[in-house]
Amino acid sequence: SKAYKIYRNPKNITTCHIAYLAAEREVNNSLLKDLSKYSILTVGDNESFIDNGGMISFINRDNKVKLIIDPIEAKKVNLHIDSQLLEVALEVKN
Repeated sequence: SKAYKIYRNPKNITTCHIAYLAAEREVNNSLLKDLSKYSILTVGDNESFIDNGGMISFINRDNKVKLIIDPIEAKKVNLHIDSQLLEVALEVKN
């Protein structure tokens, strides 16, 4: 099993592989801009997260969790999102 860590100080996030950013829009916009310099998969929980530069967002549709994915944002930091994950996404941004 892999360990996880909760970062309270955004400056420390740059040492991780995946950053889940909760729905605090003002904080996320700033963090997403800062994290775009690193190969960190950014994951959020609302549709505006993708519009602001996030890579994967979990959203609730019809009482089911669905994915919106932006593979272009991932590619900008040399990350690849597998085609099988893209196939199950509700929406793939281009």
